[in-house]
Amino acid sequence: MWDAYAAVSPEGASLVVKICDLSKFANEDTSSHYDMTRSEARQSIANEARIIQLQDKLRDQPLQGDVTPVCYGLWGSVQGDRSEIWICVVEDGGHAIETIMVDDRRIKQVYSLAEGRRLIDRNRIIALYKRIHAAGFVHNDVELRHIIWKGDLQSIKIIDFDESQTRDNGMNDDMWESWCRDEIQQVAQLLERAASHV
Repeated sequence: MWDAYAAVSPEGASLVVKICDLSKFANEDTSSHYDMTRSEARQSIANEARIIQLQDKLRDQPLQGDVTPVCYGLWGSVQGDRSEIWICVVEDGGHAIETIMVDDRRIKQVYSLAEGRRLIDRNRIIALYKRIHAAGFVHNDVELRHIIWKGDLQSIKIIDFDESQTRDNGMNDDMWESWCRDEIQQVAQLLERAASHV
């Protein structure tokens, strides 16, 4: 949905500038090579913005910078030709873990093959998802491409919250706990599958 570009702040911080041009998405009555319509893309952007705002309100255990990259802002604009452009600027959190599975040299950085031990700490990644759940929402789109790493795996973060759901949808405790448990199980299975391919 987003086109992402590497950037640098005036202070030298590594950033990612995400740009979404909604004119690339089809109206409900036309077709496009994207899997969603323009209104669905707009809804995904609004949902991600809502989740970012929720993260901003967490003063006791903030997620931004620790569990997720810091978001510096989200801006939207309707252009003269009526096209709608959205721009989001976030901290550069690194590379998707799925890229590790593609590049043999990166596999060796992540997996100590001689010792046979995994350096990607499955429990650490699961703990990130549990922190998201403790904040009152589920990611709802568990994929390797949404887990990023930087600096020899010193920093692991979760990205792309456009499909996230919050607990505030009239859900009772049992339903919420089941939803969170299911997502943790999906994460564990995803990481097991990824590890078995190396």
